[in-house]
Amino acid sequence: MLAIVLILALLSGCSTLVNFAPQASERSIQDQLELKLGMAQMAERNGALADARQAYEEIVASNPANVLALHRLGVVAVKQGDLERAIDYLQRAVALGTPSAELMSDLGYAHLLRGELNDAAAMLSHAAELDPDNGRIVNNLALVAGYQGRLDECLALFRRVNSEAESLANLGFVLSQLGDLEGAKRHFLRALDLDPSLKAAANGLYYVEQGTRGDPNRSGGRLELRR
Repeated sequence: MLAIVLILALLSGCSTLVNFAPQASERSIQDQLELKLGMAQMAERNGALADARQAYEEIVASNPANVLALHRLGVVAVKQGDLERAIDYLQRAVALGTPSAELMSDLGYAHLLRGELNDAAAMLSHAAELDPDNGRIVNNLALVAGYQGRLDECLALFRRVNSEAESLANLGFVLSQLGDLEGAKRHFLRALDLDPSLKAAANGLYYVEQGTRGDPNRSGGRLELRR
C-alpha cells in the first residue's frame, strides 16, 4: 500500500508540474513582449525612429494581432513620411477590435497628410465622437473642413479649442495652403490685432508677404501629431 501511495503522489506531482509549466512559459513570453514594447517606445520617444520602427516590426512579425505595436508602428511611419505603410498599419490595428479615439485620430491624420480628405473626415469624425473635447482631433477636423472649402465650419471648429486669435491665425494658414494669400493676410492681421505676441500669426504674415504659401507644419492641426 505504501508503494502504491508513493507512486500516486509522484504521479500527482508530475501532473501539477505539467499544468504549471505552460503558465510559467506564457508569463515569460508576455514579460519579453512587454520589455520589447517598452524598448521600442523608449526609442520612439528619444527620436530614434529607425530603431523604433525595427523594434515594432519585429514585435508585429511574431505578434500580428498586437494593436499597440501596430498603432505605434503606424505613428512612426507617419513621422518618417511613409504614409502608405502608415495607413496600412493603422488600418490593421483598427480592424483588430474596438479602436480608441487616439487610434482613429492618427489614422485620420495620416489620410489628411495624403490629401485623402473624405477618408480623413470619416476617421476624425469617429474619433471626435469618442473624445469630443480632444483639441488635437478638433483641430485636424477643422483642417479637413477648411481644405474642403467649408471655411465657416473650419473656423467654428478652431474656435472650440483655441483662442480667437489662434483660430484666426489657423484659418489664415488654411487659406494660405489653398492659395488665397490675401485672405490669409487679412486673418493673420486680425489675429495680431487681438494678440500682438502670437508668433504663429506673425510668421504666417511674413510668409504670405513673401508671396508664398507658408510652412504647412505651422497650422494648429499639423503640429498636433504627438508622441
